[in-house]
Amino acid sequence: MLINPRTKEILEVYPFTKISNWSSGSNYFHITIGNLVRGSRFLCETSLGYKMDDLLTSYISLMLAALNKDRRHGSGTGGTRMPMAPAPPTSRGQSSGGRGYAGGAKVVKDANK
Repeated sequence: MLINPRTKEILEVYPFTKISNWSSGSNYFHITIGNLVRGSRFLCETSLGYKMDDLLTSYISLMLAALNKDRRHGSGTGGTRMPMAPAPPTSRGQSSGGRGYAGGAKVVKDANK
């Protein structure tokens, strides 16, 4: 979700299943929404990128565990249910871009504009 930092207006909402990849460093968090060639790439300037990275990594692990549990117990109709099944990231560490705020971090560049 991208939010205007001044008005707090929601600018854009992306489903979790559209996350292609992400990466973080000591002063940034990067995420790609959509495919790696034509997706939206966001580079967020933040000292908390590692927390966003950990959150996504934990959610993916939880989702995969729930999906594997469903598969082991039959047709996938029982077991733990999650709100959305994400596509696992294909890569971490691609180039970045973006505009607005994401997760409380300042988004500093949009490679698509």
